[in-house]
Amino acid sequence: WAQTFQTDRNNLQALFTLKDALNENPEHGALENTVAYLFYKAGSIDSARWYFQKAAMHRQATVATSNLMGMEAHLRIPFALADTAALQ
Repeated sequence: WAQTFQTDRNNLQALFTLKDALNENPEHGALENTVAYLFYKAGSIDSARWYFQKAAMHRQATVATSNLMGMEAHLRIPFALADTAALQ
């Protein structure tokens, strides 16, 4: 459903759907990465950064790390991947 909501540009509903999915599947890197992206699109940078960092601790680390670096470069803020230790 989340992808359908994203296609319809209903990012808020997609975010709620993905957060529900994360409650059912905690520590799912791909879900965390997508939630991070939606938070970024919504302008919630702290939440986006937190979810990108969480996602970077899973198998999709390369994708999540690239997305985090891209977001921070776009916003011209310091790259903070080292902060992932605080999430563990």
